[in-house]
Amino acid sequence: MRFNIYTFLFLFLAIVSHLIAIFIFNQGVVAYILAILFLLAAGYSTKFSKSKE
Repeated sequence: MRFNIYTFLFLFLAIVSHLIAIFIFNQGVVAYILAILFLLAAGYSTKFSKSKE
């Protein structure tokens, strides 16, 4: 599994949006939904390496 620039971008957005929604807006449910969406996008943006079989 290889990470590209979009994977790191989505991971960063998940962390930042979660912290902003929790500490600034006091919206816990929205924070978790945003974090899950960005983490799913990060998962889809990873590139899987081919097996050597």
